[in-house]
Amino acid sequence: SSEVSSSQGAQFVLLLFHPISSVVSVVSVVLMAAIAERINMAMFNAAPVGSAVRLAGRCELQQQWILQTVDGGSLPIQTTTALEIPANQMVEIMGTKGLQGQLCATSVSKLPGEIDGDLWNQAIQLAHHSKLRHLFQPAPSGPSGP
Repeated sequence: SSEVSSSQGAQFVLLLFHPISSVVSVVSVVLMAAIAERINMAMFNAAPVGSAVRLAGRCELQQQWILQTVDGGSLPIQTTTALEIPANQMVEIMGTKGLQGQLCATSVSKLPGEIDGDLWNQAIQLAHHSKLRHLFQPAPSGPSGP
């Protein structure tokens, strides 16, 4: 089994993409948040299949669950496990980009209170801006010395 541990002892998710069978296999779903990037719908559309992502928005149950993203996108959600998906409440969904452009959800987090979707989207855009990206990256862990 392939597993990576951080200096704090937390497990990370390792995604394996097998191009022949087009299967994304999740080896460990413990802290996908450690590698899943917060993105918006425009960035999701540009992301490669199998990318670990986090998107915010409100879910609607139509013929299937649809995430209405903070930047105005509409994204079908696919789940392989029983996830509690609240309708019409701000959530952040973590998962991977599927083969048909769907969000293959592994977890759903309810966001507290009212979230300003425009402000959230602007924060996402700032975090991905080439001159500001380093400000949003985790600090390197490990021994530091003089």
